[in-house]
Amino acid sequence: MKFLLTLLSFNFLCVWCFGLQDCSGDDLICEEFLPVLPQLATAIPYENGQVLQFRFEDDPEVISINVFRNEGLIGSQQCQDKILTVLETGDADRRFRLSLSTDTNSESQLWFEFSFAALEREDREFFNLEYDELEIAGVRPPLELRMVSDTTLAGFDYQDVAIVRISEVVEPGKISSFIYNRADGLLRVERMNAPAVFRVN
Repeated sequence: MKFLLTLLSFNFLCVWCFGLQDCSGDDLICEEFLPVLPQLATAIPYENGQVLQFRFEDDPEVISINVFRNEGLIGSQQCQDKILTVLETGDADRRFRLSLSTDTNSESQLWFEFSFAALEREDREFFNLEYDELEIAGVRPPLELRMVSDTTLAGFDYQDVAIVRISEVVEPGKISSFIYNRADGLLRVERMNAPAVFRVN
């Protein structure tokens, strides 16, 4: 990070890949390093090392979920900064994982990757919200979005909540909706013929 800041401070806003052995594909030429858009950076409220409490609807036991957060030029061959946050439980019987990240290709999109099983590709579900400069969320079909100014979930009050519904969900276990807000993050996940998961702190 100090190296990146040094580059920026001297206005060397290009990074070159000169065809060395560790470079793949065409040479990468960045005219500038692009930061994560402010409306996305403030839409990811999690901190690295944070511990959250969630619960499955059919089980009174509270599950601790650890937060991992990384930001900057994650990976190689890219000019766009990225924020990657992972919420994951270590409970093998009640497995739950959410990867929340910005998109290095579509700058205004916030990606949600859910998994309730082993981390096989076919077990993951992907959704995205798109935030404009006014921090207003939008979605594209088959997603439907409804904004609620304030609501109570699991005994806690939340403001400016986004309720995202997935139309035409018929497969058991698949996500039918999830609830999210910019201040607190993920609040609830509903699944077809499977117990919901919700935050309890």
